[in-house]
Amino acid sequence: MDIPSPAEVKDIINVMYKWDRSKISQYRRMLLAEINGRHFLSVYFWPHNMKKIFWSKPMTSRETFMLLCFLLGNKCHIRLALYWVCSSINWCRPCDVDGRCKSITNFFRDFKGKQNTWFYFDLQKKVLIHMDGSRHQIFGYNGRRGY
Repeated sequence: MDIPSPAEVKDIINVMYKWDRSKISQYRRMLLAEINGRHFLSVYFWPHNMKKIFWSKPMTSRETFMLLCFLLGNKCHIRLALYWVCSSINWCRPCDVDGRCKSITNFFRDFKGKQNTWFYFDLQKKVLIHMDGSRHQIFGYNGRRGY
C-alpha cells in the first residue's frame, strides 16, 4: 500500500481547497462513480453511520478517521479514499483547514503501527475486524442477546 507523505496530503488539500464549489462538486461526483460499485461495494450496502459520514461536508477528525478505516479496511484504493476525504475539506472554514490536514496526515503516519488496535466494520463478514485482519472482540459480549 502506497501511503501518501504529509507533504503530498497538504498539496492535495491546498489544491482542492482553492477550487470553486461547482468544480469540487463535479470532482466528487466523479469520485462517487469510482467508489460506488466500480472499485468498491455500492454505498447502498454500507452501514447507516458510514453512509452519513461519507456524505458529511466537512467531516470532523473523528469522522475522517472512521471513514478512512472503513474504506481502507474494506479494500478501497488508498488514493480514492484520500481524495474523497480531502474533497470534503472544501466546505471547511479557512481556520479549520490546517486541523483537517493534520488529522489526515496523522492517520497515515500512524497507519502501519496501529493496525492491531484500529478496527472497522467488514462488509463481507459483517463483523468488526482490526486493520491487521484479526477479529475485534467486544468486551462483555457473549455472542448472544444480552451481556
